Amino acid sequence: MNKVLLAIGLLTVVLSVPSYAQDLRADSLKTVNEETLELNREMARIKAKQDSLSRVRYKIESEQRAEQRALQLQQQQDVPATVVVPVKKYVNNGKNIIGLNTFQFLISGLDVSYERSISKKSSIVLSAAYHSMSDYDKNKVSVTSSPSSSSSSSSKGGPGNLFLVNGNVAYQGTKIQLQYRGYLFEEFPVMRGLYIGPYVFYKQDLATEVTRVSTPALPPYYNVTYTDTYVQYFAQAMGVGLDVGYQFSFLRYLTLNPFVGVGMIIPSTDRETSQHVNIDILNPYKEVMSVRTGIVVGFLF
Repeated sequence: MNKVLLAIGLLTVVLSVPSYAQDLRADSLKTVNEETLELNREMARIKAKQDSLSRVRYKIESEQRAEQRALQLQQQQDVPATVVVPVKKYVNNGKNIIGLNTFQFLISGLDVSYERSISKKSSIVLSAAYHSMSDYDKNKVSVTSSPSSSSSSSSKGGPGNLFLVNGNVAYQGTKIQLQYRGYLFEEFPVMRGLYIGPYVFYKQDLATEVTRVSTPALPPYYNVTYTDTYVQYFAQAMGVGLDVGYQFSFLRYLTLNPFVGVGMIIPSTDRETSQHVNIDILNPYKEVMSVRTGIVVGFLF
């Protein structure tokens, strides 16, 4: 009986194995199909994302190209048009100027300067001056550095004698000056246009004063005579200051340089001597602020 039951159980198991295997294979195929469909859907989403990224990249590249074209167009518009500047007939880019200060003739003298450019916007100017005024006859008067008596005959000199003041009958002096000039505008050639120029100078003068004393008339003719006493005063001084001027050029080789300046006179002699030699404004020797001006005509080379 037991053997019959065991045989029935084995037969049942054998018959059920093919059915289970078939069911398992069916489930596996269903799973594979589902995974394949999901993979296809994922690939479709990835392709759609790629297409979207491609469109965005194309849009960005298009905007960049448009910006570059607009920038190039703007740059072309910003470039100034070529301006044709007419060339002046007279042009000379020399770096040296020999000048003559015309105002110095007012005191019967000579003031010569030499200007040399040292860069595109600066130069050095060295000048020397000499002046002489006389209102007496040196051949008939003996003048010393101490009072002396003599008679004199007047001998008018040049226009500078108009400035013989304070009892002076003669004046003689020299001056040497060094100046640095800085030109303010680069568009002008060398040594042209507006400039500022600090300067320092040394000068010396010898002045002769006269004091006329009448001598009482004596018989028999009762003629009044005069005695002239002459004294010489020697003075020295330095000066520092600042000029502002403008230098023009014309006729190719000529320049014109009007200027005005202010400075400080520093006398190196005693106050009394400086007082005798001093000519206010024109040739000061007192320790005082002074104003000066001039017009220099120059030759450019």
